[in-house]
Amino acid sequence: MHLQLFLIWNNAIKHYNYIIKTLSWTFKIKKVYEAYWDQTKTANQIIKLYQCTSKQAQTKLLECGYGKIFIILVEDITPLSKLYPTKYGIIEVSKHAQEIKSEIRMHLNGNKSIHGTMTDFEFINDINVCLNYTEQDIQNLYKTDWNKKICKI
Repeated sequence: MHLQLFLIWNNAIKHYNYIIKTLSWTFKIKKVYEAYWDQTKTANQIIKLYQCTSKQAQTKLLECGYGKIFIILVEDITPLSKLYPTKYGIIEVSKHAQEIKSEIRMHLNGNKSIHGTMTDFEFINDINVCLNYTEQDIQNLYKTDWNKKICKI
């Protein structure tokens, strides 16, 4: 399975339906979680997700907001890759994940209040940070498609 994770931060919650619809055009949605992260937890999670400093996390916190969030696991059933410039240099990323994330951010007027993985490394890190799961946990748990129910955690 070629899995990716998308996180809808609190400041983008009102765009939930648009984001789900947009993701479902390209991906098979496997699971949607709803969680509540207070300001402190959100700042700590930002540090882990973006590997940034505490000061950088505070800036990102203003953009993302805190409170209710959605974590969406998707499967790319026609995976393609492309070279893309990242903070790690130009690396191979999931073409679909990168393009969908950019499309959604454009819809949000450039606001980066949606997070999405583009590489296997990011996915493995982010499922651990967001859900406390390993890659093997995910492979075993998500063999079926999403039943349209949101799992509260």
